[in-house]
Amino acid sequence: MSVTRDELHRLVDEVPSDELEQVRDYLRHLVGRREDTAGPGPRRTFRFAGMGQGPSDLAARAKEIAREELGRGGTSQ
Repeated sequence: MSVTRDELHRLVDEVPSDELEQVRDYLRHLVGRREDTAGPGPRRTFRFAGMGQGPSDLAARAKEIAREELGRGGTSQ
């Protein structure tokens, strides 16, 4: 499959604004450029970042909810 620069430019134009930094960092990685040559390289941003943030008792609360729901005999409404 042959990819044209025009196609890539069109795709970049369609990237949502909040994801442009991630695309820029990835492209810089591909071409071997870094903003700061003394730095560790591009910072990666993952969509799942922050999902682990929550109350400290979240796991215990999840188990409690599961026990309550399973204790109902599996009836769903």
